[in-house]
Amino acid sequence: MSDDLTEFRRWILAVLDGVGADSIRQIRYLRSVGVGVDELVLELDDAVVTAQARCREGLLGKEELALIERVGDHVDAMPPSPGPLWTEAALGEAVEWRELRAAAAEAHTALAKLWVDG
Repeated sequence: MSDDLTEFRRWILAVLDGVGADSIRQIRYLRSVGVGVDELVLELDDAVVTAQARCREGLLGKEELALIERVGDHVDAMPPSPGPLWTEAALGEAVEWRELRAAAAEAHTALAKLWVDG
């Protein structure tokens, strides 16, 4: 496996780990880098777009892409930023964020299993 593919996989897992993290960890991260809540989904959007390109190049399987895109679908269903869902308080309280975290954690677990065990 190429170093580039290894780095890509690490990056995808790191993004999913961040999106799937509990709200306290997410808020700490956002404050540490000085960005707003929307940064969590901007990183995920970058990951989805890059994964789609890797799939077109034959470097990522359709099953792997589907796992990543499913997480992105949760974001697409959320109302746009700015708004009430795009606050630190909403990260801990809103069902949309809980569902997004669960989807990201599920994708992370499945991809890690495929990539580490496969």
